[in-house]
Amino acid sequence: MSTAPDPSGNPNAQQPQFATPPPAAPPPAKKGLAIAALVLGILAIPPSFIPILSLLSWPLALLALIFGIIALAKAKRLGQGKGLAVAGLVLGAVALLGCGLSTWVLKTAVDDASDSLADLSGENTEQILQDEVTVELGEFTATEDEFGLVTSTLPVTITNRADEAAGYWVSIEAVDAAGTRIADDSVIVSDLAPGQSEQAEAFAFVTSDQVDALRAAEFKVYEVSKS
Repeated sequence: MSTAPDPSGNPNAQQPQFATPPPAAPPPAKKGLAIAALVLGILAIPPSFIPILSLLSWPLALLALIFGIIALAKAKRLGQGKGLAVAGLVLGAVALLGCGLSTWVLKTAVDDASDSLADLSGENTEQILQDEVTVELGEFTATEDEFGLVTSTLPVTITNRADEAAGYWVSIEAVDAAGTRIADDSVIVSDLAPGQSEQAEAFAFVTSDQVDALRAAEFKVYEVSKS
């Protein structure tokens, strides 16, 4: 920089010099969305693989994916933050996968529990009779001695057609010609192996005033429970 003469007349005096200011620093890169995607992905991962808790992961994982996609698009334009965006995107995708798996496991468990309860309660009687067990009813017989004591029986043969051992509670009704139930009884077999048959006896305890009606009655299976 050139110097100008001093106004005081001193040829050796110099004017003060001013330094050139340094160039302005570039603005810091905006990585907020990329960081948010990464944090949300990290938070979403642990509960995503736990049934029920995975319900909390769904929104976190979705937000991580959305923020990650937006941040990745910005990173390509600005040239910064790509690693954080990709990490958040991957963690969000993994969390979503975990949520889907946990939901499937939970649904399967609930369905199995529901089927088991329906088997125990007799709600699945028609399906059990169709797919798993055969119930054959024999002929009802009854005799009465001189003291009025009745000995009676209805043979019931139960065959397990399923692929695993099971127990069955079979309920049988006796109905008259009008279709009205006049009596009912149940038989139980336990741990019946696949293909195995077992015979039980129903209506073994009847009173003498029931004998004639039961001899003329029709016997039907109306409920089967499985255990």
